Amino acid sequence: MLLTRPKEYELVIDTTTDYTTSLTAIALASLKSVQTALNNIERTDLLTQFEPVLATAGIALNWTDYSVIVQPNPGQPFDYLEPITDYDMFKYLLVLAATRQGSRVSIVDELDNTVQMIVLALRRMGAEIEFLNGARPHLVVQTAINKEIKYHLKRENAKIVPQLLIAMAAQGGESELLDLFEASRFDYLFEHFIAGFQRENLIKVDPTDELERRLAKKTPKVAEFKSRVTVSGGIKNENATINLRPDSEFAAYLAAAVISHGKGKLVLKNVHADDITFTPLAQLRRMGVEVSMVKDGKVANLVIAHSSVKSRSVNYDQLHDYPDAVGAIALANSRTGGTAVIRSSPFNTDREEARRKSICNLIRSLGVKVAEIGDGVVLEGREQLSPEAIVTNDDPVCSLMAAAATLGTVARLEVDDLSSAHARWGANFDRVVELVTTKT
Repeated sequence: MLLTRPKEYELVIDTTTDYTTSLTAIALASLKSVQTALNNIERTDLLTQFEPVLATAGIALNWTDYSVIVQPNPGQPFDYLEPITDYDMFKYLLVLAATRQGSRVSIVDELDNTVQMIVLALRRMGAEIEFLNGARPHLVVQTAINKEIKYHLKRENAKIVPQLLIAMAAQGGESELLDLFEASRFDYLFEHFIAGFQRENLIKVDPTDELERRLAKKTPKVAEFKSRVTVSGGIKNENATINLRPDSEFAAYLAAAVISHGKGKLVLKNVHADDITFTPLAQLRRMGVEVSMVKDGKVANLVIAHSSVKSRSVNYDQLHDYPDAVGAIALANSRTGGTAVIRSSPFNTDREEARRKSICNLIRSLGVKVAEIGDGVVLEGREQLSPEAIVTNDDPVCSLMAAAATLGTVARLEVDDLSSAHARWGANFDRVVELVTTKT
């Protein structure tokens, strides 16, 4: 497939939420006994695969445009033995199944360390989960989770917070989690769905104590755990509507390329500046990407166009919640002519590290000098790039990066396949492809 940079364009994106947020919100809503309306969500091909699995437990997803009503059915076990191919969906399904005794669920082909950590945590909460081989490998929940837990995160399980809190909410008692990070991008969902959810910052300095402030400035406090999360009371069982936050990773990839186009414009519909404060888009703004807010009646849109940016290094703690966004930062740096260092998080899972390496290979194929170091990547941008043919290896993030690059970073690009990105991002990704696909 040949992709070509348009001479000029205005790309308008509906700001639906990302896939992982969708899974988290639907999983939490499934724990209730009353319905929940979720807005700013698209029925993509990946989410469609979740529907028959949920249906076996009597959970229905009723879609209308960019909204879905989750109609739960408490107590009925899952019974799904058809193949499950999506790893992220399986992680959430594993936890939901553990809340319902008698559940039977197929197993994904790759059971890695992250899945093992989730299973161990569920077993500490009293779940008895048996894994069975055979023509259809699957797991059986002999006993559902039934115990409160105090859990201290470590390097190897730093990224299982959403699954842990879903399990804690389902158990309904008083549980505690010591987190390696100050916050999670899903905290607003936890606050909405979970009764008694609180996150206490363990390294914050009292602003009224002048001595403490000065000492902290001179020698910053170092702590193994940066926050304590407590849960008491289980799931909030009431009818509710929640507006899911926009997919800032997807937008960041588009913005990183648009800035290199003199006559290109990206419009993010119905996004407020507060929605991107701690996201990859905020990192791009620090590089010099100009983001303006334009009113369209009562709706505020964010507009991104050509910008003069400076090469900027990024530490892992600035992107720990968005590990896949390393490609967007790399794309923005690729035409700066400067050198940037993007630190790799020591808390990344094996799958996240594998994707980072794939992203490095892709950005190298665009003509950017890339060197992988022990704790990250060094990029040397160039004013003019000479891209090679791109092989995405069915990776949705690499497919997104390839399509986004032709919005401004490169003039022409040949790519093997983009179907995995379509399955994940749906209509918004299709708009990008339509814009850059060569017409014959």
